[in-house]
Amino acid sequence: MKRVQSVYDPAYMVPVSPPTAELIRLFGMIGWGDRLVLDNGLPFVDSYLADPRRTAKDGKSLGECIKAALAHLP
Repeated sequence: MKRVQSVYDPAYMVPVSPPTAELIRLFGMIGWGDRLVLDNGLPFVDSYLADPRRTAKDGKSLGECIKAALAHLP
C-alpha cells in the first residue's frame, strides 16, 4: 500500500482477478476508493480463462470490458 501511494501514485487502478478483491477494501480505507475502476464493485475477471467458449458467445474480452469501464470515467 505504501509503495503504491508513494512511488506510483496512480490516477486510477483496475483490479484484475479475484485475489485482488481484498485490495479494494484496503484502498477504500486509505481514501482511494474513487480511484478504483471496478466491475460492479468487484475486480475484473477474465471469463475466457474459465471457459474459452464464453468469450466467443459474449463477444467481450477482458480488455474490452476494461476499456468500456474506462470510457465512463470523468
